[in-house]
Amino acid sequence: MILRNDHLMRLAIYHGFDENRLLESDIPENIADIHKDLKQRGYLTAGQARW
Repeated sequence: MILRNDHLMRLAIYHGFDENRLLESDIPENIADIHKDLKQRGYLTAGQARW
């Protein structure tokens, strides 16, 4: 979906998302640790969307 939507792709690149990960379909084995780290940093808060 994100690869077909130019706005989402630009937004992902702007925020430093590695779009190659979507193209390779290679999910890292430590995805749970990455998720936990992002949540602790406040990036995955359950708040209202900013857009």
